[in-house]
Amino acid sequence: MPVGPRRRNTPQRQTILEQLRASCTHPTAAEVYAAVRERLSRISLGTVYRNLDVLQTDGLIHRIDTAGNDTRYDARLDPHGHVRCTACGIVRDLPGQAPEPSNGPGPGQTIENIAIEGYRLEYYGVCRTCRDNGWAPAEPPEHP
Repeated sequence: MPVGPRRRNTPQRQTILEQLRASCTHPTAAEVYAAVRERLSRISLGTVYRNLDVLQTDGLIHRIDTAGNDTRYDARLDPHGHVRCTACGIVRDLPGQAPEPSNGPGPGQTIENIAIEGYRLEYYGVCRTCRDNGWAPAEPPEHP
């Protein structure tokens, strides 16, 4: 991932980064805002969004984008995978490092004229809390 120029580290940006580093839940921007607001009562949601973008551009955090879910943020920068609940959207780290894809290309290779920089590994299912509350796992797609 290209890293942009380092910017001045404002108190708001530092507080947001500290909050992300202390979290293991991969919070959404709204969740970061609620937590940071306890320390910086005058911070706005827009300021949180802008600073999350700066932190991501500067390579200090990762964005976790999954279809149909809010963007989440991760301050853990080492290669690792995630497991996501399809019912509530919570995202957790997989223990240990993510396995390398065995059949796919690696960094430096090209697919369809796109230079591969890396990959993301995500497992998904329904967490115990959601199952206990009546959510059933989604049926796996049928393959021909």
